[in-house]
Formats: sequence, structure tokens, C-alpha cells
Amino acid sequence: MVLLNRRRVVAGSIALLLVLLLLADWLIGRHVADRVAGAVECRLGAAHADVEVGGWPHALSLVTRRIPSVRVRAEEVELSGVAADVDLRLADVRRDDGDLVADEATAVVSLPVTDLVERLGSGGRQVDVRGDGGRLVATVGPQIFAVSVLFQVELRSGRLVLAPDGVELGGRTLTGTVAERLVDRLLARQGDSVLATALGEGLPLPVPPSVELTDVDVVDQNIRLSARLDPADPTGLARQPNRC
Repeated sequence: MVLLNRRRVVAGSIALLLVLLLLADWLIGRHVADRVAGAVECRLGAAHADVEVGGWPHALSLVTRRIPSVRVRAEEVELSGVAADVDLRLADVRRDDGDLVADEATAVVSLPVTDLVERLGSGGRQVDVRGDGGRLVATVGPQIFAVSVLFQVELRSGRLVLAPDGVELGGRTLTGTVAERLVDRLLARQGDSVLATALGEGLPLPVPPSVELTDVDVVDQNIRLSARLDPADPTGLARQPNRC
């Protein structure tokens, strides 16, 4: 009976020790995440950033001064006057003279389609742009005479290019030669508007030259850009002064 009680005491002590170690490691992980969040928020100019720190145990990060992986999600990050949602993924993160550096850095940037609406609202004609099924739909003209052009979005030399993919007219979707002719007529009416530019040379995107854009798609009402970042300056996406 005495031996059994001793075993229970030892087992209970070990269980308590494990719980305390896990709690301590969790607190260390939160401390590391809070420090990273503070640095990222300052660098990106974001009001708040959600940070997930990978790797276990987190206590090793204090010893090695490296974090195996970090994911940062921030909303309403200002990119050249455009409020974007940013999802950063960093690998092998460390501090260098107060700045975050990583061996690999990628990002997904979501720009609201409404911003594109404002950019295409020039040229003296009413243009309504929305996301629909992974494509952009630009509707030109008053409702009774409206013509809707379906676009696939593409990247070309770091610019956003709209590629016509059909025309909706009178409840029918037209493709092929007929659709191409209607788009040509639409462009002629638009003149030198931003819509014409988007169809031609493409629209510049609000990211610095150090960001390598790799893919673009339309998700709900957002244009989603995938990018590779400079590992030496993974938070330089927002072009904020290096003042943190």
C-alpha cells in the first residue's frame, strides 16, 4: 500500500511538472509572438497583427535566437494609399540590428475590388467592377444599356492586366470574335481611360520593386496577389520608414 501511494505521488509530481513545463513553454511562445507582433506592426504601420509562432519547444528560440516559422496576418495595411490585408509567412526568422530577417519570406496580399472600381472610374463613363466566380466583371453604362465584360486577371511585368474572357449583353454571354469586336468598340469609347490602360499595358500595383509577384487571382471581392519578399527585409512590403 505504501509503495502504491509512493507511485501515485511520483506520477502526480511528474504530471504536474509536465503541465508546468508546457505552461512555461506556452508563455515563452506568447512572449516571442508578442515581440514579433510589435516589430511587424511598427514596420508595416498596422494597428494590429495576429502572429503564429511555429516550432517546439519555444524555449529553444530564446537559446538559438531563431524562430523556425512565423505567420503574420494584418488588416488594413497601407500600400501606396491602398488598404490591403496581408498574410506573411516567414521561415527561419531572427533579429538583425532590431529588424526581422528570414531565410524565406512569402506573402499573400488581398486588395479590395472597390479600389479597382475607383481607379477605373475615370474617363467620364460609369464603370462598375465586381468579382464573380474568380473573374472580374466590368459593367459600363446605365443599367438599361449596360454592357458587362468578363475578365481574367493576369500579371505581366509586375502589372495587373485584364484579359477579356467574354461579354454579357442582354442576358446572353458572348465569346469569340463577336465578343472581341464588342470589347474593341468599348475601348474606343473609353479613350485613354484607366480601363483601356488595364486592358493594354496593365495597371501598376501598390508594391515596392523588391517584391516579386508570382500569381494573381480573384477571391470573392478581392484581388489576391501572391509574392516572394526580400528575406533581408520581409516587412518592407508596406514601404514604411525603417524607424522601429
